[in-house]
Amino acid sequence: MGVAAERRPDRLLLGAAAAGLMLAAALGVFALATPPPTHVAPGCLWWTAEPVDRAVDGDRGCFRGYYVRGGGIADSANDFGVALHMDLAGSSCVMSPGDAIVVRGEARFGEGRTTILVDSCR
Repeated sequence: MGVAAERRPDRLLLGAAAAGLMLAAALGVFALATPPPTHVAPGCLWWTAEPVDRAVDGDRGCFRGYYVRGGGIADSANDFGVALHMDLAGSSCVMSPGDAIVVRGEARFGEGRTTILVDSCR
């Protein structure tokens, strides 16, 4: 066997290791770039929850956003481009304006607006 044939596995191993390191670094940057949620409903994750600005009538599951004074959920902590009303149905969740939140529920359209009917929050 020649010298070139012996070096090929070393190059493949180094290439795979470099790709793995780049993937780990990218995942680390992604995790650090997203805010740590203050309140997350059981069974939900910030990264997989539906952003509130994409919620449409009939959607069920986890919704993410930022708590707005008066019981709303917005797509941004500072500039409320999209803010939906939340019906907490007597929930005991205590949230403060600007908190990053994830709630579980259903989006419903009625009376000219979309509302998130919250089943679970924390």
